[in-house]
Amino acid sequence: MQNNTSGSGLSKSFGLKMAIIIVISAILGSGVFKKAAPMAELLHAPWLVVLAWLLAGIIVLFGILSIAELSSLFPSSGGPFLWLEKIYGKAVSFFYGWS
Repeated sequence: MQNNTSGSGLSKSFGLKMAIIIVISAILGSGVFKKAAPMAELLHAPWLVVLAWLLAGIIVLFGILSIAELSSLFPSSGGPFLWLEKIYGKAVSFFYGWS
């Protein structure tokens, strides 16, 4: 992107690095940083903490891949409500909508 300078001499730039930082900070909450110390206290080994985070990441990856597959299978708006209606019928999607 372009670097535009204003009259104050400040650079107005928004590069790839800043975009990545903004996306990561929007996805990760502060709880990630608050959870590391209690995990280290309970697990007593740094490699177990890393292993726990990796396993959690793999589980989340399976969930994301499932959502991506359903989104490509039913390419219209509605999300989980639509998926449940198409797969299980209107009653299940109705209860999902009210839960």
